[in-house]
Amino acid sequence: MRQPQFNAAETEALIQSNRQLAAIGRNLNQLAKTLNLDPNASYQVTVESIEALTADIKEHRRAVASMVQSNLNRWGAGRE
Repeated sequence: MRQPQFNAAETEALIQSNRQLAAIGRNLNQLAKTLNLDPNASYQVTVESIEALTADIKEHRRAVASMVQSNLNRWGAGRE
């Protein structure tokens, strides 16, 4: 039985997407460290910084979901 597989361009896009997700994780760790070192430093963690990270995460999820769905459609997987 054939299984869907990503082509080279899709694989590279996933690699780049995961790098971006790793950067988001580092940013979240920096925010957490700031708050853990000085709970009164919450003024340094802005709503804008959290919203930016949230937007990055949503974009990552959208890109990966789109790529996976395109791959499944190309292979005819998931069709009942």
